[in-house]
Amino acid sequence: GLTSDVAYLFLNGEGYDIQWSWGTMPGPGVPFERLDYKAGTLLTPGSGYHQHFNATTDPIRYVVLRFGSPELLGQGRSGRIAKPPQIEFDEEDPAVWQTFVDELASRGLEPKMQEFKGE
Repeated sequence: GLTSDVAYLFLNGEGYDIQWSWGTMPGPGVPFERLDYKAGTLLTPGSGYHQHFNATTDPIRYVVLRFGSPELLGQGRSGRIAKPPQIEFDEEDPAVWQTFVDELASRGLEPKMQEFKGE
């Protein structure tokens, strides 16, 4: 059965998703799984933490498909969470960053996020 009520349909671009097992808090040395995507990919992130990575210079566009809850029917949501759960750069596993750097290098690209990482 499904482990998540969310699916992402990627409309364009290429990249990958990193996913951690349900109940696992991402951090240095915590294993993760990488799933590549391109236009037309339908991806379900499971119930654990996940991150999307754009591996090209083109913007990624995707549609989020969600089953939702009958109790919330008709209430709507703006799509923004006041403080979404996320891992800050200084808390990120160095292997996650290195995976991104290596993927870009394989495409002849370089990351432009060092200023956000404090490098």
